[in-house]
Amino acid sequence: MGQGELHIVDAGRVAYGEALELQRKLVAGKRGGDATDYLLFVEHPPVITLGRSAKEEHVRATRGELKGRGVEVFEIERGGDVTYHGPGQVVGYPIIDLKRAGLGISEHLRMIEAILVEALGTFGIEAFTRKGLTGVWTERGKIAAIGVAVRRWISFHGFALNVNTDVSAFDLIVPCGLAGERVTSMAEALGGAVDAEAVKGAIAGGFARRLSARAVCEDAAKHSAVRS
Repeated sequence: MGQGELHIVDAGRVAYGEALELQRKLVAGKRGGDATDYLLFVEHPPVITLGRSAKEEHVRATRGELKGRGVEVFEIERGGDVTYHGPGQVVGYPIIDLKRAGLGISEHLRMIEAILVEALGTFGIEAFTRKGLTGVWTERGKIAAIGVAVRRWISFHGFALNVNTDVSAFDLIVPCGLAGERVTSMAEALGGAVDAEAVKGAIAGGFARRLSARAVCEDAAKHSAVRS
């Protein structure tokens, strides 16, 4: 990528459908010639997403029950199984030209894992990956889920890091299809609330370093699909 720019867009709390629309819009723009790479940060209201390999039985509540609890459900094009997004998470969607960055899909996934492990380390949380699986764990349980999609070498979707998340919400699903998987959060590991803005800063810095790019903050209002 060289000394290009990585535009950081912090959109705040955004409905999942709106964020998905924005991702697809940015991907289409890059396929049409936009050379800008993006890292979109959001927080979602409660939502369950089913990736390409998801099994319906990994959702432990009926659609009616979920609707009654205010939980949306989306079937989407990312890889992976079932995951949950909700308040207290830092969700990041890197919209990156992988070919220009010199990354294959597997390398892109490993890069995201490494960035999250490094960012957690700056908060004193020892995190690690597991061979044959995608995501980030601590001794207390899984702390970040990762699932991406790629169109003509443009990446989208991304990661969800549990920062101040109420992890009891994960009881609604079999997280990432791993039965018996315990889920944790940064707040649980550290024994108190965590500054989400500082977490985003650590993650954005990690992406900028690995892409040899200059991080540029961009106003979310520029993107009409986002309403915080």
